[in-house]
Order: sequence, then structure tokens, then C-alpha cells
Amino acid sequence: MKELISTNFFHSLQEASKTGIDKNADLLQNEYEDFADLIFSVGSDCERCLQRERTDNRIICHNMLVYTHVELNGLKMVSGKNMKISSFYVEKAIELVDKQMCYIADIVDCPLRHKTIRLKWVGTIIDYVEWVYGLHEFLNQTDEKVSLRTLFDTFNPIFDIEVKDYAQYFRNIKIRSKGDRTTLLDMQKKLLIERIEKLDEKPPKK
Repeated sequence: MKELISTNFFHSLQEASKTGIDKNADLLQNEYEDFADLIFSVGSDCERCLQRERTDNRIICHNMLVYTHVELNGLKMVSGKNMKISSFYVEKAIELVDKQMCYIADIVDCPLRHKTIRLKWVGTIIDYVEWVYGLHEFLNQTDEKVSLRTLFDTFNPIFDIEVKDYAQYFRNIKIRSKGDRTTLLDMQKKLLIERIEKLDEKPPKK
């Protein structure tokens, strides 16, 4: 937890805040670069944790940055007006920690954005396009609209399908005979009803 505030950079800023004596810019720059390398290594550790699906370690990294952020803000509050160099580096360090916190919080909260689930699409490409268009119509019943491009960009990698000209496939759907335009959706409805009916036929458990 205290690894980042045990650095020479943090100790130099802490000493400056206690004594009221500003630090040498060259010294702080070198220590700041070492501090930045350590911050970036925290992000790299989280990437490795993501690959191993170890969420707990990612949370520890995030909490370490939160703790450091609070401590740096504490130094900022007690910095004297004549400590221009030290205050400048405190601000830089806070911004650096801030950005890394946002990056790691994103990984912790939304791991699926960084790891694509792979599924096998068992139908044809035109079936897939019909399915996405149907989902698009369903989602866009609300005021919060989602684009077709967003849906295809989301589901293409999941099903390992590349559909560039989905509008052309949709034109093929439109020219189907009127009673046979939604073959996939009709099949899904039929299969779901059959499943429900089979469950209805089962005797209740005693």
C-alpha cells in the first residue's frame, strides 16, 4: 500500500513541505522520472493480472494509487507559497496518479472490455445480419440510441465474423418474400416456444 510513498521523490516533497525550503529542480526531475516508472509498472502489473484473471491484485493496485493520490493531495495542501518547484512536481505527480487510477479502475470494473469472449456462430452471415438488425430495433425503442456500427463492432469479434457491408446483406433480406423475411428470428421464436412447452410437460417436482 505504501510502496509509492516510500520513494525518494515523495520523501523529497514531504521534506520540502515540512521545512518550507524548496527543492532543486534537477533533483526532483530525476526522482519524478523514477516515480513515474514505478507508476507505469503498476499498470503493467495490472495488465498481467488481467491476463491471469486475478481481479484481487488489480484492486490492490488501484487502492495503492488511491492512497498515494490522497497523500500527494495532503502535501499539496501544506505546500508553502514560495515552494514553486516542489508544488509544480506535486501537481504533475497527482495528474500522473489520477490518469493511472482511471486506467486501472476501467480494467477492474469492466474486464470484458479488455478480454473478448469467443463464441461460435452456427448460422449463415445473412442470419447473423438479421439477428443484429433485430437487436438494433429492440434496443432503439428507448431514447438512448445505439448505432448498427456499434453493434457489429461489438459482436463481430465475439463470433469471429467480419461483416463490412452489412447494408448489402440487409438488402438481400428485404427482397425475401413477405412471409419469409425473418427466417432466423422466426426460428429462434419456434425453438424457444418448443423449449418452454417441453418444460411445461414435465411433472412438477415433489
